[in-house]
Amino acid sequence: MIFDKLTKISQNNDNKNDTLIAKKLIEMYINDNFLSIKEFADTIHVSESLLTVFSKKLNLKGYRELISLLKFELLDQINPSVDFYKEDEKNRLSILYQIKESVFEIFSSIKENKVYILSSNQLKYYSNLIVELFNLNNISTINIINDYLFYTYLEKIRPDDSIFIFFAGQGNEILIRIYEKLIKINKNVFIFCSNSQKYKLNTYKNRIILDLKEFPNNYIYRNISMSYILAFFYEAINLL
Repeated sequence: MIFDKLTKISQNNDNKNDTLIAKKLIEMYINDNFLSIKEFADTIHVSESLLTVFSKKLNLKGYRELISLLKFELLDQINPSVDFYKEDEKNRLSILYQIKESVFEIFSSIKENKVYILSSNQLKYYSNLIVELFNLNNISTINIINDYLFYTYLEKIRPDDSIFIFFAGQGNEILIRIYEKLIKINKNVFIFCSNSQKYKLNTYKNRIILDLKEFPNNYIYRNISMSYILAFFYEAINLL
């Protein structure tokens, strides 16, 4: 998926021009507003040839092919097959019900202790909302905004505290290192991750996969799963 590749590039600061171009392409994709190569170049103040070079780094012929593929990917998200969803509706509801049960079990284990939340960039929007939801309902929750700062909390975390890790996308090496340290001092770790990233975390316990079987494995549908998880936590709180 081109969009997934752009997401990875946008999080990498090794090449500032590539990062800038990727972020603008993601913005166009989300807003469904695709610029011509001249408009694009003028908007972010780069040359048209640089956009061509960027496209070729993605193994494409040029900017026109890049935009065409992004439009096709967006079309698939906006206009899914109705028959496809009718056939899998029961299965989808069953999977969501299983996720709901898991979320309720996780919530019941939080009790009166602190919750620490660590998230990869791709899932920060909904993980931040979960932090707000918990704190508004008197669940002491600490959101680690800077991944490196988590090391300063290692001595403060108690064995009965809860740790939520939201893990998806690329460039999560720091989160993996933190996770490897966390499980040595606290076993109450709950992982919400993409299907492709689950193998990077050495556990098969307390884990929810965000990529539902019938949904494409990409950023948009992964965040749909996160929205359900937020709703399930909200429902669990209201049942107290």
